[in-house]
Amino acid sequence: MKSLAVVFWLSVVFTLPCGANVPPAASAAVDPDIELLQTRLRQTSTAVLSYSLKAGELHVEVVTEQDALSLCLPAGSVFFSRIMKLKNSLHSQAPFDRQLAHQLYLKLIGPVTRYLSGKTHLVIIPCQKTGLVPFEVLVPDTANAKRYLLHDFAISYSYGYAALLNRRPALSDYERQKVLAVAPFNVPSAEKEVMNIRADYVLGQAASKKRFIEKARNYSIIHLATHASLADPPHSFIDFSPEGNPLGDARSRMSVQDIARMRLENVDLVVLSPCLQFRQGTSLAGLYTMAKAFAQAGCPNFITTLWKTGQGSNHRISMKLHQYIHQGYDYPQALRKARIDYLENPSVDEKLKSPAYWAGFVLLGEITPARQSHKIFYYFALAFTALVTGYILRRKKHYRS
Repeated sequence: MKSLAVVFWLSVVFTLPCGANVPPAASAAVDPDIELLQTRLRQTSTAVLSYSLKAGELHVEVVTEQDALSLCLPAGSVFFSRIMKLKNSLHSQAPFDRQLAHQLYLKLIGPVTRYLSGKTHLVIIPCQKTGLVPFEVLVPDTANAKRYLLHDFAISYSYGYAALLNRRPALSDYERQKVLAVAPFNVPSAEKEVMNIRADYVLGQAASKKRFIEKARNYSIIHLATHASLADPPHSFIDFSPEGNPLGDARSRMSVQDIARMRLENVDLVVLSPCLQFRQGTSLAGLYTMAKAFAQAGCPNFITTLWKTGQGSNHRISMKLHQYIHQGYDYPQALRKARIDYLENPSVDEKLKSPAYWAGFVLLGEITPARQSHKIFYYFALAFTALVTGYILRRKKHYRS
């Protein structure tokens, strides 16, 4: 009985909020970033989860419109080995271990579920370890063989609270139609991908670095299907048409420094879909460095893939992503719905519905405000036209009588 009591009290201690003697609201009030973030979360269904490792413990900060608190959880070598095992299986497209994904769900999401009631969007700020695996693949319930955390929440990522504090207006219906799709190389999969997007196209030799810099600022959304690397900084880059130079020449390669110097204030989203057979290694630092470069240039939202997906999943998900954005969905929900459509598509082989083929897409970006729609003006114009028409018809009837 004594041993059972010890186990019980240890479990209670490990799941108590850090500094449990201090009310969460009081600790949040001293952090201006947290306070400002909570104002950004008003009238949204978003929760922010920030993970860090300290002295062998996993710290999870939960920020919602109502709450701001921190939980401390034990994190040992078993936890880290599980993350690495799941990460390696995704990258190698090995059979997906749902039990392993469930164990990680219990560690990463289980302790905070009570604070997520009514939320539909999670922003994850991962640490070096937890950022190795997309949270979308975590399994809440092993009894359901087709359910992932993807089905419960739209998920995006960020590299810190500061990146979430700014907010600019959502794109209007008109602005959502201003899409540029770029495929510099004669790769059939890349050309197929961009041709399925409703956009202005720049293909082949015309897709030079210089041409991209000239055109990019005039669009709201940019889709790049090209060679790229998101390796450790400063080795991240995006390739454009060589224009007679050797492939990989610095004159046709855009570094993160080049991106940061661009003027992309009108651009709201960049989708980078690297050609798979030329894909370089991806690291968490490289991913964040590329996203920060686009943010510094003025574009706050960035979507890319973490590993080789292949087998046609890229163009299927990309096509649906842009369709949902065009319909007015915010980026997290558009990406979520595009992947669910892929999973529910009967023409996709069941083997290709493993998370290895769809979970590599990640979105880093801001907290998306409500959509600006101009349809109210269309309805007003329609009603006004009907009134004028009715008035004219009545006048004609009056004159005839």
